[in-house]
Amino acid sequence: MSRAKIAVIVATLVVVVGGIIAIGFALSKNSAPEATPEERVRLEFRGKPQARIKLAGKLIGSTPLSVYVKKSTQEITVEAFTEEHVMPPGRRPIDRPRVMTRKIVPDRDQVIDFVPPPMAIKPEAP
Repeated sequence: MSRAKIAVIVATLVVVVGGIIAIGFALSKNSAPEATPEERVRLEFRGKPQARIKLAGKLIGSTPLSVYVKKSTQEITVEAFTEEHVMPPGRRPIDRPRVMTRKIVPDRDQVIDFVPPPMAIKPEAP
């Protein structure tokens, strides 16, 4: 390969990479600024049994889970989805879905525990 072809290839690469970098800078200036550490709070979710967590309607993960959100005085809804495994005497095991809901205000760091009370087992009909 001649030196002229190599120079053309290198020049093309430099122009393409420069264009990508320029586009990246332009897009980052137009995006919304992220919250500073003083404007964020840490929400720690714990669950027993393990639970899938929805925050403001969006599935964000499973417990144990720690997330940072923008500090606010607006109430948000947190839902925890679990399955409870019940073993009634003399019967087959039962898996019962359970949803626990909490309303929280993310105005400070918080630990939110999701531990359901025991479910009563209905006695068998004679």
